[in-house]
Amino acid sequence: AMIAVTGEDPANLIICQLAKWKCNVPRVIARVNDPKNEIVFKALGIDETISSTRVLMSVIEQELPSSGFIPLMPLTGSHLELIEAEIGPDTPSAGKSVRSLGLPRGTAVGGIVRKGSVLHADDDEVLEVGDRLVILAPTKDESEVRKALSG
Repeated sequence: AMIAVTGEDPANLIICQLAKWKCNVPRVIARVNDPKNEIVFKALGIDETISSTRVLMSVIEQELPSSGFIPLMPLTGSHLELIEAEIGPDTPSAGKSVRSLGLPRGTAVGGIVRKGSVLHADDDEVLEVGDRLVILAPTKDESEVRKALSG
């Protein structure tokens, strides 16, 4: 196999075509910078394409908050941050009380937004699907808060 990975789509296409048609390389793979060119590369006999744009988008998507857990902002002059977390249909926290979540020490649920209304988040409040929790937590404990909410 031969892989062409220059930063220029035309160069990668020519390199792969030369390898395939002149040097009889059985499998050629090209990096494609412009996703619109993927169809052209396939039509011209390139066996596989790797879209750097698609790879980058995949990495960005993986880094985006998932499961409704969004670190909102660090609080200036402290080691605390404000976090918003949504209780989704697949979230094990649904049906549990705030007390039973097992949040790390020093973490507080400041409020619950339920169906457009703000509720006081007392320890006995049972969480429902669709609830959005506003949480104040030590920055170092963000992953533990995420783990406590996701079960």
